[in-house]
Amino acid sequence: AVDKIHDATGIDPWFLAKMRAVVSVQLKLTGMGLEDLDARPDLILLAKRCGFSDDQLARVMEGTCTELEIRDMRWEHGIRPGVTQVDVLAGAVEPERDILYLSYNTTSDVSPLDPASQAIVVLGAGAGRVGEGSEQDFATVCCTRTLRASERHVILLNNNPQATSTDMQESDRLYFDELSVEAVLEIDSFEKPKGVLALFGGYCAAALCWQVAELGSRISFLGTPPESLQLTLDRVRFHNLCEELTVP
Repeated sequence: AVDKIHDATGIDPWFLAKMRAVVSVQLKLTGMGLEDLDARPDLILLAKRCGFSDDQLARVMEGTCTELEIRDMRWEHGIRPGVTQVDVLAGAVEPERDILYLSYNTTSDVSPLDPASQAIVVLGAGAGRVGEGSEQDFATVCCTRTLRASERHVILLNNNPQATSTDMQESDRLYFDELSVEAVLEIDSFEKPKGVLALFGGYCAAALCWQVAELGSRISFLGTPPESLQLTLDRVRFHNLCEELTVP
């Protein structure tokens, strides 16, 4: 099959083999129930190493479980991502700052920050998109600089290399990873910060904040609460609120 697709498309067989491995795992998961998967921690780990998020696993299993149930089961089996350093300098010198990512294909090679530092996680705006641009990045930078000026340790989650906020001097620790519910929960569990700030990252961070809050997570959101951020995302509700407050 790989050879046939290669001949028809010209796609390198290496990539096709990787895609076949992912599809193979998906087929194994399709139709499984939560109890079936609970008995196969090896399959859970394989799926995570193939890039399946908890949400994707729940959807592949055709509604037999939820994302939260997948996560709870995965944590019970001790299946957690490693936190590892991005080798931006090819090992030539020690990096000036921790630039990290989460991976199920490695073990952690860094330690969490000292809980006594009461670090604060700041959610960035993620990749550039219509409706979100430099203003969110500017707000994020102002936030991280203010926190660091008040002697707070700052952990930034953002995956936009073009953003000023991901520059090495703008935070104490950068997680260059996807802005997702799963990433936020794993980082919070690993670092045990004082709280999370989501109000400077625009629509992406605000929506993510609400998604995490809906799960009933113990994460402490600082500043504007998730319910208020969610209100700003709903144009109809926000318009009705403005009319109620006689705001033109």
